[in-house]
Amino acid sequence: MSASTRGVVGVLLALVWAVVGAAPAGAHAVIQPASAPAGEPTRFQVLIPHGCSEGEPPPPPGEEIQPTRLVAVEIPDGVTVTDVEPADGFTESQGEGEITWSGGSLAHGDVGTFFFTATLEGGDGDLVVLNTYQECTDALAYRWIGDADAATPAPVVAIGTGAPAAGGHDQPGATDEPSSEDPAPAPSPSPEPAGGDGGPGIPVAVVAVLAGLGALAGGLVVRRRRRGDDR
Repeated sequence: MSASTRGVVGVLLALVWAVVGAAPAGAHAVIQPASAPAGEPTRFQVLIPHGCSEGEPPPPPGEEIQPTRLVAVEIPDGVTVTDVEPADGFTESQGEGEITWSGGSLAHGDVGTFFFTATLEGGDGDLVVLNTYQECTDALAYRWIGDADAATPAPVVAIGTGAPAAGGHDQPGATDEPSSEDPAPAPSPSPEPAGGDGGPGIPVAVVAVLAGLGALAGGLVVRRRRRGDDR
């Protein structure tokens, strides 16, 4: 293999690693399930899909990303919390109008195990805004308290069986079915689909790069055969 050919192969392989390393996590903090019946205890999970970096979330590829050390959820009127579950490596606490997990270290890309049980009061279709705070360092933190079109939208839960959680960003992996007293853990956020706003999906990009490698290898075989015929 000539030096120029080795260089091309190296570039293509580097592209593969760059695409894989840029795997998109869920962009925003969310709370699942996306809807719950009024007056019944529901087990919720707070999903923190990424760490913190300078600027607006999500952290762009190549940035230094700090792990999450604190997660707090503001509890509004009409929501009664009856249990805050321990999270791996964190200390849970419940104060007036807020529940907190602190003292741990949640790596970038790990959604964590932040569960709590609460009862919502209100009418079908009412939206409950659960402002959420994520702290990584003294200087890096996200306040998930914005409107639906903000860079840091607040998690929203709709009251009612199967009611959509309107008013917030899409909640990856969320279900419209209310959870029972002790449901299975909520699934992790899903990456954006191929061709979405986040660009081509990883499988498509990887296949394209591998196809380039295959074409290059095929060209080398043809070139060697021609050289053999010339001899």
